Amino acid sequence: MEKKEKKDTETPETPLPSEVPGDVNGETCVKPDKIPQEDSVKKLETEILYIRAEAENMRKRLLKSKEAAVRSTQEQVWRHIFPIFVNLERAVQSYDGSPELAVSICNGVQMTLNEFKNTFNRCGLSIISGTECPFDPTIHEALDSESRSDLTQKTVLQEYEPGFMMDGRLIQPAKVKVGIPSSGNETTKDNQEE
Repeated sequence: MEKKEKKDTETPETPLPSEVPGDVNGETCVKPDKIPQEDSVKKLETEILYIRAEAENMRKRLLKSKEAAVRSTQEQVWRHIFPIFVNLERAVQSYDGSPELAVSICNGVQMTLNEFKNTFNRCGLSIISGTECPFDPTIHEALDSESRSDLTQKTVLQEYEPGFMMDGRLIQPAKVKVGIPSSGNETTKDNQEE
């Protein structure tokens, strides 16, 4: 019986920490066959460098593409403007001071202005112009105003410079004189000066 008691009282051998898979004292043990090899680390570093280089090359290609598109658009606009410039230059060169030629030049300048308007339309540019229309502060810039009793709302009385919009977006507001509705008792700034 003594032999049996020895077997029961013997403590089993505890395995060494390196032999135990999982957590040991709160730290994760890694089996030797799962430690990354130097070759695979170098391979990953090489792949990262390749991806970085490819991203930089793509950024450069996109930048060149964008610059080329801008250049192409500018060239198209200038190609439309060159003939107008040539026509204006011809008109100036052809004037010799005679009154008959002045009428002809005036007609030529009007035709050139029409050509400009057509070019603006082809390029997506629209002109904001007109008088006796309601004043809109989103497209008009008031440079002057006049109080008038015959008006029921703010109205554009005079246009100093046209405005321009491109594809529905304001490029430059029209510079105008605005008529402001008033009662008959009020005196206007313009009337006081006279």
